[in-house]
Amino acid sequence: RDYAYALFDVITDLSPRFTRAYHIGALLLSASGTVQANRSACDLLNKGVRIGGVEAEAGRPFVPDPRWLFHVILANIYETSLQTLLRRSGDSAGAADARQAARREFHLASTAPEAPVYVQEAAAGYLRLNTGGGNVEDSLLAILSVWRELRDLAERRGDEEVRKDMEERAKTTEERILAIRLTRAIEADLSRAGKRYLAERGQPPETVDDLLRDGLIPGLPARPLETGDSRETWLALPDGSFKSRLLAGLETEGHLDYLRNAVVNFVRDNRKMPASENDLLEKRYLDFFPEPPLKAIGQAYVWEQNRGFSSRMPEGPEPPPEKDAQDGGA
Repeated sequence: RDYAYALFDVITDLSPRFTRAYHIGALLLSASGTVQANRSACDLLNKGVRIGGVEAEAGRPFVPDPRWLFHVILANIYETSLQTLLRRSGDSAGAADARQAARREFHLASTAPEAPVYVQEAAAGYLRLNTGGGNVEDSLLAILSVWRELRDLAERRGDEEVRKDMEERAKTTEERILAIRLTRAIEADLSRAGKRYLAERGQPPETVDDLLRDGLIPGLPARPLETGDSRETWLALPDGSFKSRLLAGLETEGHLDYLRNAVVNFVRDNRKMPASENDLLEKRYLDFFPEPPLKAIGQAYVWEQNRGFSSRMPEGPEPPPEKDAQDGGA
């Protein structure tokens, strides 16, 4: 795999119209799990987009034209692979840039020649995040619809290699959506128990353990979003409700992307930074100012002229970690 990019780069130099080489080479590189390999996958796909444009301008368009597919795969690499890897490494600015790039690629996919209707519809759903009208599921649902359609298309064409790859990508995306929905359901169960605790005791629970000791839940809740490098904590709020720390983090990322995108558009049009968030609201770069998911315990979105938007929590000790999840649960 160390030589994969060089190999496919040479293949596409020798045979620029061998469109499958861009596609398969990018899929191989993006599966490697490193930032550099994923960036190389993007370089290969962008090379295909560029050559496709040159050939079309010369009156020799690819048939069928694959550029919409290249943009879709680019969007997925930026949204899922690169964003995750960069965030995991602590490069939050790079992760935000990756999400912006995913939005750009999805838009380019929807406007590319021969783009299927389902890609246009999926891009519209994904891009709703730019207006703040979506939630953390929107981008995943949009991408899922594309993987399913590409899987079915590959099956109709008898392309088993691509069908298997699209099937795996669809499965991974479905699992992520299910984890988010299960986490919301667990939040609702814990919140009902927490409000009952508040009504009976006159004070909110401090942790899930309080609910367990009072018999208000049958066991410690499952943690659908938890992975090896991200630990779940159920945060107790003053009104007795509970929030998933991991889901709140995803919601926060979506809000900050929405806010930062407004700043990018403002600077592009006005050639200067906004003086405050009010500039963005008054000039309709923001339809509304999002409410942080953990506002009840002091979370706020803060604007600074030299840094842009960031999320701030009041200083204080970290919430105590929950015990290992057990079978059953809320």
